[in-house]
Amino acid sequence: MNRLEERGEDDGDENLIGRDAHDHADEFFDHARSEDATAAIRFFLSSIPDERFATEEDVDQGLVKSLTNKKKKKDGTIQETPVTISNSTNLLGFSQFLSMKVVSGKLLQACHNVTTVEELDQVL
Repeated sequence: MNRLEERGEDDGDENLIGRDAHDHADEFFDHARSEDATAAIRFFLSSIPDERFATEEDVDQGLVKSLTNKKKKKDGTIQETPVTISNSTNLLGFSQFLSMKVVSGKLLQACHNVTTVEELDQVL
């Protein structure tokens, strides 16, 4: 049974995406760790996708063709961007977002001993 069947709703993919985004954002705005942050920061932190960069092992297993995507720009140069793989997807196949617990935990772990703005800039 999928989420639409569980909710007894089927009013289109766009509304489902909107509800999923709203439900996910609510977790961030209601979470105690985010109460001191501004709404803009909470929104930014709530939009981090649960993805990872592809590895050589992923190429060997056939999950991806290469580690980078190559795109030709208008000026003729080639732009390479790293390939990402979703760790979790929703019903429509889009990447899920990291939970506030994961985001705040990783931020605290990375920044727990930062004492200056310069150190914060280096860590992030």
